[in-house]
Amino acid sequence: MTRAVGEDTEMMTSLDEVAVLFDQAQTSVFKLMASDSVPKFARDPKYASVLRERNLEHLLTGLNLH
Repeated sequence: MTRAVGEDTEMMTSLDEVAVLFDQAQTSVFKLMASDSVPKFARDPKYASVLRERNLEHLLTGLNLH
């Protein structure tokens, strides 16, 4: 990626493909975090109490925490 200079169409196409792959990976990681890591974190009594104390539990609406 660091060698991409000028108007090399083949290089630009390759970089576009890499960017798409990174976007797909980011989307997958964010979905996994939303469905697994964040709900586990929010259910932990220690952190749930912090969220309640700071009136932040509304930020978790929409997450499946049941």
